[in-house]
Amino acid sequence: MKQFLFYVGAFVLMSACPPPNQARLLLSSLRGGEYVHAGDADAVDMVLSKVLEISPYLREGPALDVGSGFGKTAADFYLAGFTEVWGVDVDVFAVHYARKQYPSVGFLVQDALTIEERFEPSFFSFISMFNVLYAIPEKKELLESLFQIAKPEAILVLFDYTTQEEESQLVDLAGKPIYPMQLDKIQQDLNCIGWNVLEVIDLSFQFVQWYEKLLGKLEREQEELLRTFSSQDIEKVRSTFVSILSQIEGKKMGGCVIYAQKP
Repeated sequence: MKQFLFYVGAFVLMSACPPPNQARLLLSSLRGGEYVHAGDADAVDMVLSKVLEISPYLREGPALDVGSGFGKTAADFYLAGFTEVWGVDVDVFAVHYARKQYPSVGFLVQDALTIEERFEPSFFSFISMFNVLYAIPEKKELLESLFQIAKPEAILVLFDYTTQEEESQLVDLAGKPIYPMQLDKIQQDLNCIGWNVLEVIDLSFQFVQWYEKLLGKLEREQEELLRTFSSQDIEKVRSTFVSILSQIEGKKMGGCVIYAQKP
């Protein structure tokens, strides 16, 4: 029923804003919760458990989900007790959908690299990025922008792909290059900007499990998905995540979560 409502809501919105990335819409529907990042609800629960252990009073300040997609992760923050939650994304369709679906959260169309133009300095207590940083080559510039809008003692979470290679040949569902985090460099950049790296946790094994589960579900539900999506969109999702999974299993890429704090 929820998946049906997702399609209905998407259909209504399509006439009010630019058309959606169908492959991203398919992926979100396939995950069953409007998530657009690895691990879905499990990843959000894991991160929230850790950050609230680090800072038990974190929910008293504003939270920001960068690259919020269709809004479910930001909505989870609100349900977890954060009284003020914001989400930003460059996908106009996704932001329109999130606003309609989760009115308790503030969603904005915003380029993350200029986010300090939208929010006051030292505003957020918690900032997250779930599978977003890989799409941005100007990682240090983004981390500097986030530092500007973070309060003292704010927690930053970077949940994303990692690599030891200089370049990746992979592309995402939008057909854009994937730029995984190089752990040594990203930690150096964080420290240089002023973030204190608290912990780095390797999630490569979990990423393999999550993507095997996703691809298995895609195969099982392909006939049903063909009622709404084209075979080309289904193949795009399949080939994208088969390629990513292959890179992780071959240890050319990995996954991790970094917890950092502003002094």
